[in-house]
Amino acid sequence: MNIIPRLLLLIAAFSVLSTQQTAGQVQDTFSSDIPVFQEELQSLLTAGKREKLEKLAKDFAAEIIAPGIYSPEQWLVIRELATAMKERKMNAEPYFSGYLEMLRTIPKVPDPAVVFEQWHTLFGQLLEHIEGNRYQPVKVFLEFSPPFYLNKILRLSDLNTSWSLTEGEVEVTKDEQGMIRVLVKEGNLMAKRLGDSIAIIGTSGQFSPMDNSWEGQGGTVDWGRYGTPEINCELGAYKIDMTRSFYSADSVLLSHPVYFPSRTITGSFEDKIFNLGVDSTGSYPRFFSYDSLLSIDNIGEGVRFKGGFRLQGTTVYGY
Repeated sequence: MNIIPRLLLLIAAFSVLSTQQTAGQVQDTFSSDIPVFQEELQSLLTAGKREKLEKLAKDFAAEIIAPGIYSPEQWLVIRELATAMKERKMNAEPYFSGYLEMLRTIPKVPDPAVVFEQWHTLFGQLLEHIEGNRYQPVKVFLEFSPPFYLNKILRLSDLNTSWSLTEGEVEVTKDEQGMIRVLVKEGNLMAKRLGDSIAIIGTSGQFSPMDNSWEGQGGTVDWGRYGTPEINCELGAYKIDMTRSFYSADSVLLSHPVYFPSRTITGSFEDKIFNLGVDSTGSYPRFFSYDSLLSIDNIGEGVRFKGGFRLQGTTVYGY
């Protein structure tokens, strides 16, 4: 794919942004000579004599600069965006360090030239929407980008819950307020924590990195962790706070071939990551029927039941 014309458009866009922001402040720009700019970029990181940033500068030089990973046209885009950051007086950490980490990530992803163009367009637009020194959206996007573009991780945490995507159509865009959104169509949403996991299969929705929120529509959750995937719930609209390992949904449809072989029943649903090894019957997923006058003929030998239906893990409750 020939992306040179689009790269030149990006360069022009960043140049306009740079011109509008500098207002004659030459000291806030980087050199237009790319080798000199590369040295200035590394010097910016190492000026504070911080071991972490010095290592990043060394790794960046070895992995990106020395082998000539990026083309001259791409380096012009990098230079213009870095200049826009410098004019806004963004610090070496977390802003420039985060940017260099993303530049180290891009060559490792599928279609790196396409990702380079798309990501830099989004990042440039994000910078344009920043007011004053309110840089939190920039910090969040820089932290979000490497794990997402490498492994489709929406929220990464070593100790708490991590959420990620598999399959489906995924697009990273921005909303009317200039904030980054991840749009997903018919993908699989996964949550993991300390070796345990839950999943929503075939769901669509959008994710906001700024507040770790997901708004979803549709998808299926089953009882496969107990060896009974034929028991499942079809979700409607739902929301997830992805800083947590728990979520709930209203107006779901439960399929349970044993108790309701010819129909689905409507109710509410909850799911949570938990340690199945501690309790083999589990307590999640959970389903609570809306109908309190359900008829079940085979709930036990010679027993006919009429009432509400609740399912927690593998345990059935009537009420």
